[in-house]
Amino acid sequence: NGDGIGNCLSDACEPSDETLLLAGDDGTANEDTNEDGFVDVLDCQGADGADGADGADGSDGADGADGANGADGADGADGADGADGADGADGADGEPGPPGPPGPSLFDIWIDEFVTVENGTYSTIPLAADELPVVDIVEPSMGVCGGNGVGVIAYRTSVPELYDAGNPITMRMFIWRTGLKDDHCFVFRLDAFRASHGTGINWYGTPRYITLDDPIDPDPSGILMVIDLPLNNEGNDPADGLCLPNDLQSGDFLAFEMNSVAGFGDGGCYTIAGVEFFESETTDDVGVVHATVAKSLDTVLCEPFDDCNENGIPDEDEMDGELDDGKIIICHLPRGNPLNPQTIAVAPSAVSMHLDHGDHLGRCDDERCEPEDHGGNGPPGDPG
Repeated sequence: NGDGIGNCLSDACEPSDETLLLAGDDGTANEDTNEDGFVDVLDCQGADGADGADGADGSDGADGADGANGADGADGADGADGADGADGADGADGEPGPPGPPGPSLFDIWIDEFVTVENGTYSTIPLAADELPVVDIVEPSMGVCGGNGVGVIAYRTSVPELYDAGNPITMRMFIWRTGLKDDHCFVFRLDAFRASHGTGINWYGTPRYITLDDPIDPDPSGILMVIDLPLNNEGNDPADGLCLPNDLQSGDFLAFEMNSVAGFGDGGCYTIAGVEFFESETTDDVGVVHATVAKSLDTVLCEPFDDCNENGIPDEDEMDGELDDGKIIICHLPRGNPLNPQTIAVAPSAVSMHLDHGDHLGRCDDERCEPEDHGGNGPPGDPG
């Protein structure tokens, strides 16, 4: 019948109402040979034949759905930092902090009043007024000043109440220099005196010899020189200051004298415009500035020249009558004191004016080669 099953149907195999029975209904279970619960034509089939050869592979089916993601792998190493971004805008100012503790109260004193003694020499200011009258002067000068220089220059001050004993005190000098500069150096002697309650005037340390640094640009019309000289840095190194005793107390009265030193001049005129005294809290920033300090004249670093009349002009130049800078040597008779002639050097334009006042050309005839002794107590020696 074309169903692929052998033609084994018979009357017995043809289904009928009588033979189409469920297996087991009438006890004839052997009629349902394939045990599918029915007696039908399928019960007449033989055993399954051998499997046929595999057919050709069919075309690939559509891809299946993606599987679930696997677990994350371990983190890789950090990459290099990127470039910094632009700065953001400034934030708002914070609240001000609490005030800090008050700083130290340090004194600062300005001196522009000076005195001198006519015909005075070293350490003459402490003498009684009836012996050598003290004269007030403004902006006194030393050196080659055309007859306007003075001998001793003195000034004084007191240690104020707010001074903290032991703190360094510095003396700052403001000096105006005029005139040309030769190959020599300018040196002045500085004497210091002190008086305290219940005492007289005593030496404060010993004399010091101050050599001013050569000006970088010695403009003849004038330059300012600012010199720092610490006072009470008691010790042995003059590079640190004047090395005077560090025992000052508030209420101490101090006096200082300046004198030019014969044989140590550089052709300039040095005018003292003012002196400042100021206190420092520590010695960290304290030291000698624009000068060199010596404890004795024989330890001054520059060489002196012969200057028997102590006018700051080398004697050999005075004999020539004209200096290298064009100035003229004349004998100047000071007004009010003509018996004290002075050999000075002036510009050619000033010669006629001096001659009109009684001065004459050339050095004076009665030069003194030793300074006059006007008294005064010598200083104590430095401790050995």
